[in-house]
Amino acid sequence: MTIDWVADTRESYDRVAQPYADFTSGADTTSAYMIGTYGMLAGSCRNDRAPLRPIVADIGCGPGMWVHLLATMGVEAIGIDLSPGMIDLARARSSDARFEVGSIHDLELPTDGVDGAACMYVLHHLPDDAIDAALDELVRVVRPGGVLLLGGHIGDTRRVKTEGYGGHPMHVLSLRRPASLWEAKLRDRGMTIEAHTIYDPDEDTRTHTLFTRKPAASTH
Repeated sequence: MTIDWVADTRESYDRVAQPYADFTSGADTTSAYMIGTYGMLAGSCRNDRAPLRPIVADIGCGPGMWVHLLATMGVEAIGIDLSPGMIDLARARSSDARFEVGSIHDLELPTDGVDGAACMYVLHHLPDDAIDAALDELVRVVRPGGVLLLGGHIGDTRRVKTEGYGGHPMHVLSLRRPASLWEAKLRDRGMTIEAHTIYDPDEDTRTHTLFTRKPAASTH
């Protein structure tokens, strides 16, 4: 499966940015599952950092609806996406958060620089040989004691998506991997698994959320 996945993913999501934003419009007020997931992330970070205002980054933020929600939850919210078109829409949507164009493999965030990070519905777009570097980068930016939330499609189907939102052409990988793989890879990086929820028994629509924590720095 040969694909210039970075360029193709960027161009595809630029092409469907507005239809995607229209499709997901209102999700930050109607999707109980996602509202609860991001609420758990923000709440954990607030509790850990009180009375300070925690920093939470959403990696692969799309048009920014979840970053906008985070900004209402008492955190300093940052959204990062590969697609400039998505970031333009995100900036137009919310003035209470920071948005940047960036790659999951080269985040312009300092080491141990955020209290929490989310990466939702992103990793199925990455080829197998890009997964480890992406996870290394996600773990790198989370401070000791901080939280990393992963989620999205799981399973064992592998295809290239050629049509997307609004019927526009796309060329992006859609590689669903077992939930157990994500647990193993994050444990290998020293992360503690705090919660792992799998939704929907139907393999075609099965998703998960994986809530992990980076061990606190030793005081000895």
